Amino acid sequence: MAGDLIRRNLEKDIYDILLSLHITDEEALQNTPSRLAEALLELTEGMRNKDDRFDEIFSSTFPTTSKELVLVKDIRTESLCPHHFLPVIYRINFAYIPNGKAIGLSKIPRFISLLAHQPKLQEDFTQEVADVFMSRVNPIGCMVIVKGTHSCILLRGVRQSAEVVTSAVRGAFTRGDLKEEVLKVMGL
Repeated sequence: MAGDLIRRNLEKDIYDILLSLHITDEEALQNTPSRLAEALLELTEGMRNKDDRFDEIFSSTFPTTSKELVLVKDIRTESLCPHHFLPVIYRINFAYIPNGKAIGLSKIPRFISLLAHQPKLQEDFTQEVADVFMSRVNPIGCMVIVKGTHSCILLRGVRQSAEVVTSAVRGAFTRGDLKEEVLKVMGL
């Protein structure tokens, strides 16, 4: 019910923005507010009911005796730049070492995408991925490498196709030899 009200208010506001930009095409005014509202709700879903969603995601763990590297490469997700509200496309490499329990592999991209779906600096997003995983799973360590392509850099200002890389290293991965080994396996 509250979601419907939010959506209707967004659609009205988007309609008004289109008119302010002198966009008067009937097709744009008829369908675009609804499509853009839906896109914005999807790209900000990480701001709503996050803790409940984390409880669900992190409830699927399995006992393991392995204390070896688990690496999920090339997770693709999207976000919004908090300064321009333009899309950011992320590719994430995520590694961890279990400490008595392993998480379902599909849960890793799921929780990362949930965290990405909010307007947040890439630097803060990267740190949050590592911190949430450490607090919820308690692994021996984890390492997150995020590569972002920012539309705000590509489409305005300097108009360059630069890739931004950030990292977060926790626990055992702070050891230089282990960190180098993982970077090598990641192909970095």
